Amino acid sequence: MSRSNPKKPTPRKRSKASEAKEKKVQASAQEETSARAHARPSVRKSVGEDAKQQARRATVNARERAAQMRSQHEAREQKAQAVAEAKSQQTPKDAAPKRASKVSKRTKIVLACVLAVVLAVGATVAYCVWDIWYRYDDAADIQGEWISQEGAALIIDGSQMQLTDTVSYAYTIDTQAKTISFTYANAQGQAAYHFSPDRQQLVIEDGGTTDWLVILGVASDNALTETPGAGTTVLTRVN
Repeated sequence: MSRSNPKKPTPRKRSKASEAKEKKVQASAQEETSARAHARPSVRKSVGEDAKQQARRATVNARERAAQMRSQHEAREQKAQAVAEAKSQQTPKDAAPKRASKVSKRTKIVLACVLAVVLAVGATVAYCVWDIWYRYDDAADIQGEWISQEGAALIIDGSQMQLTDTVSYAYTIDTQAKTISFTYANAQGQAAYHFSPDRQQLVIEDGGTTDWLVILGVASDNALTETPGAGTTVLTRVN
């Protein structure tokens, strides 16, 4: 039996319209492929730029936070330092018033003591001045009838000292200096005088000086307690 060879199909001839359509489809596919190829790098590029911007923003934010934390820390340190300086300045100020108060107290005590002494001395002096010159009237108290330690009588008035009916001499009294000046004929003399505390005795020291210590009561009056010396006459009031 003989085999017959199959006949190859003969290709159909394509029309120009189909070829043009096919070329158009291929061209559009190539354009789409190229567009996709160009789009991918741009997308990648935009994504990379976003990442970089975010990283930059994160870095800037981190730096800003660090700067803010530093400023806060420095502000706290400055505040703490200011408080410490204020305390250190307050301590001497507080101590100064205490020292000043102590000094003022001591000064006040010293001044009070000095003032008390001055007042006491002033009061004593004032009393002595009053007691010696203003408490009594020596010119009036010296007048009267007196008797000496020898028993001789003496009458004193405002201007004369009369020893006897025929013998008398004039006198003047200086109540400030506590002295008596007298004259008899051509003779003149001076004597110091003082009274006893009760004014009942009169001591006359011929030619003597005023014994202010006895008058002030600081020294004892020996003329009244002991035998009078030469030139000293002690008179006792009779009336």
